[in-house]
Amino acid sequence: MNRYVFNAFKDGDGSFITKVSGDVKGMLSLFEASCIALPGEELLDEAKAFTSKHLKAKMNSMEPWLRGEVQHALQFPRFRRDF
Repeated sequence: MNRYVFNAFKDGDGSFITKVSGDVKGMLSLFEASCIALPGEELLDEAKAFTSKHLKAKMNSMEPWLRGEVQHALQFPRFRRDF
């Protein structure tokens, strides 16, 4: 995957667009995709930090089934690289 696809989630200032944080499933997908980052891929590191922050903030307002899915993904990302 081309890491620059994540630029679609950024505004003109280079910050991640906060309105996308309302889509929990989308944020979860973005989080999991960001977990395949290689060392030095700052854009993916930023995406991971942004999505994990917003997913954690929305945790209490999620349906129980979705909360469980998000908690599991944050703890054990499906696609994780450990270096």
